[in-house]
Amino acid sequence: MTELADLLRFAVDRHADSSTFACHEHRHGCDSYHATSPLLHHIGFFQSYERYPRTVRRAVAAMPGSAVAVVGVESELSAEALLRALPTDERRSVTFFDRCETPLRRIAMASDAELARHDILTVPADILGAQLDASFDVVFADSFVKQFGPAQKPRVLERLAGLARSSASLLVMREYIGELGRLLCDFWAGLPGLLERCGVRADHRLETALAHVREYMGSAPATYRDDETFQVALACAGLRVLSYEHIASRPYAIVVASPDRPRRTARSVL
Repeated sequence: MTELADLLRFAVDRHADSSTFACHEHRHGCDSYHATSPLLHHIGFFQSYERYPRTVRRAVAAMPGSAVAVVGVESELSAEALLRALPTDERRSVTFFDRCETPLRRIAMASDAELARHDILTVPADILGAQLDASFDVVFADSFVKQFGPAQKPRVLERLAGLARSSASLLVMREYIGELGRLLCDFWAGLPGLLERCGVRADHRLETALAHVREYMGSAPATYRDDETFQVALACAGLRVLSYEHIASRPYAIVVASPDRPRRTARSVL
């Protein structure tokens, strides 16, 4: 079991010493984001696959013997949340992609039983720049596309679709819908009370790290402004939407889609 004190120590120490883990992204605040995200996930402030475990389970159960890809991961805790949601009937191959090595190294070092149940591979890669020869039955991308600007989003969706092994493969995505500044303002307003309830004293070191995280998250280019815009973008990327659920209380959309176009083979750089 991950201890809160260990996560708090990592958050402040990692923020103070950026040489602990190599960070490929080099955007201001990325170091702090990946240092504090395990802590914020542990107290329930960050949540990912535990928000929709039935969707995860159904997608993977529909693909027996499935090879699973996870594109973009904030910490080992979100990885464990995904793996807990997987069906328990068989061992699977799960590959985590991220261009920042910090969460990948934490996944590789984690000793959680959920990680031990599957064959885990971590791959540092920029989805827009790398030529990936691997293909998968199920591809997960949680709050990933919003990290890219409007001009890049179509290419990102196409690259996600390109990881699919066949037209029967599934892409499962969650993306926030609406104006990002307002969403983040509401999001961060609840953090102080949550830290207090969990017994975390926000000293100046943690407050400094969290300030950088907030700035980093605010620098993410854009969310989709509404559901229609998102669905049009999916169709333009050659994705056939199988299910689309809008969760107004957060607000975000959970999508299960399949590629309409055959996968193109590419030279691997793995």
